[in-house]
Amino acid sequence: MAKIFIASLGSGRYTPTCYKWGDHYKKDCLLPSELLKEVIQPDKTYLLGTDKSAWNLADERLGKDNYQMITVPWGSHEEEWWRILEKLTSIEMKPGDEIYMDITHSFRSLPLFAFVGVFYFERVFNARSRGIYYGMFENKSTETLDGIDTEVTPVVDLSIIIHLMDWIDAYTLFQNMGDAHFLAFLLEEEGKRHDRLDSVKGFVADLHRISNCFGLNYVREIGDISAGFRDKKEEILSEMERLGEPASLIKESILEELIRFATPAQQDEFPSHLHIRLLRWYLSRRRFAQFMLLAGETLLTFLVENLDRDKVYDLDFRERVRTGLTVNKNAKTRFPSLKKFFTFSNKIGLLRNMTGHAQMRDTNQGVIPSDTADEKCRKYLEDIEKFIKGDELRKYINENRQEMLGFITDEWVTIDIGGLFAPEETALMEKIDEYMEKIKNNYDFEGRAVRLTGRGPIWLYLYVAHFLHGHVQKLEYYSPVTQNMMIYDHTS
Repeated sequence: MAKIFIASLGSGRYTPTCYKWGDHYKKDCLLPSELLKEVIQPDKTYLLGTDKSAWNLADERLGKDNYQMITVPWGSHEEEWWRILEKLTSIEMKPGDEIYMDITHSFRSLPLFAFVGVFYFERVFNARSRGIYYGMFENKSTETLDGIDTEVTPVVDLSIIIHLMDWIDAYTLFQNMGDAHFLAFLLEEEGKRHDRLDSVKGFVADLHRISNCFGLNYVREIGDISAGFRDKKEEILSEMERLGEPASLIKESILEELIRFATPAQQDEFPSHLHIRLLRWYLSRRRFAQFMLLAGETLLTFLVENLDRDKVYDLDFRERVRTGLTVNKNAKTRFPSLKKFFTFSNKIGLLRNMTGHAQMRDTNQGVIPSDTADEKCRKYLEDIEKFIKGDELRKYINENRQEMLGFITDEWVTIDIGGLFAPEETALMEKIDEYMEKIKNNYDFEGRAVRLTGRGPIWLYLYVAHFLHGHVQKLEYYSPVTQNMMIYDHTS
């Protein structure tokens, strides 16, 4: 980790003065850099100036061998501005290097480029700005130094500008991507600086948690953490106010963004409404994968919360609703008012699966076209909101709740494997499609628990088990010898 000192050099007349920075001072200075270099003790020093800059003065006051000259154009037009930035950013910088900059002398435009350069070094090379200094020659005052009244020129540190840019950057990162890690880091640093780390560490930890939850699509935990922010809003605002600027400047904006996903506090707001808020948020940030994964769960949550709100997070019940209603073809006939909803849910489910499997399929069926993903997802969100925000479907489900609950908890369906190829004595592989048609036409298996039994070859049992996968909740095998033997159970 090196200390890099960068100073600008002008061409004007320099008047001796006593520069003072904090408790440090140096009399008879012509350049603030004379004082700053003594205090900072940099590993490398660079001076930026034009061909008209006072290079002889720099040689005299700093030592010709103690700095590296960087000659830049005057900056009269855009092309020269880019050359200034090119020269500035060509300075060798490594991760962890500390940057100190003196912007006192030069054209007034050069400090603006210097600020951009520091920001560039921080973001691209992970260097850190430790000081941006300006000698305020016009703001001299008289102080007693070494027992003598001395006219002093203060050197001020303008690092607050870079620091404020860090906070704006952190807030923007959180607002655009849901990543509050940088924001949490800055709050922790402010807590240390103001000796209030214990007061902010809980808030900092929750910022890290909610950031991870956005990445993991943990809707329930996002809602709970957000509700915690809502319940402690005044306490958090007060603590950020005590930290002072810049935390106090953006405290309201941060909190408003954090509490928008709070778990519903009122019984009249449904969990699916939280899902919709998060869907909008994902879509506005073009996080399409998380949008599609949540879209499928949102539609299922809508059904579950209307059938039994207390079982919204009951994995077994959710799976029974999904297999018993959403993907069950017979449910469309039994509950015609939900036919469009079921059809749309299955479409979203297909898209969700393809997204979840990272498009690792030999077909593009069920894939959202990448060039129209924004447009497609916006249309899906509109449709989801129409289904969920309206009262018609909720009313229908409430009126038919008992029938629907009974529909997904019917008894086992038994398929006699021997009956598939009867009256023939032997099952034939060339007739496998015919056997599957018999199952589709003769057995109401969608979303149900299915038992396979009867005589038949192993290959036919395996084929039927594969054929039923994804359509049934449970599959078991029965024979007088083995009794009931579970093959798979998607409700557990």
